[in-house]
Amino acid sequence: MNEPTIDDGGPAFPVPPPIAETDGVMTQWRHAEGGMTLRDYFAGQALNGIYSSGDIDLSKHTTENPTARSQLALLSYRVADAMLAARKPKTL
Repeated sequence: MNEPTIDDGGPAFPVPPPIAETDGVMTQWRHAEGGMTLRDYFAGQALNGIYSSGDIDLSKHTTENPTARSQLALLSYRVADAMLAARKPKTL
């Protein structure tokens, strides 16, 4: 069964490939693939905001309570998905 594709927003910090000149010949090379997606970046920022809001009892999110930590992670990605959706042009 095919799982739905999650919009990851592409790379969080895209950099155009550098151009170099070797013996008068212009060449291009690519950076390594992978890295943080925009969705990951947004989720990290959301998690930081959730923790710094003071509304979360951090004592409940210890290593002894993986369910609570998983719920915070899921909430962070839900916020990230909403942020990605808000960036898309709206049609009238």
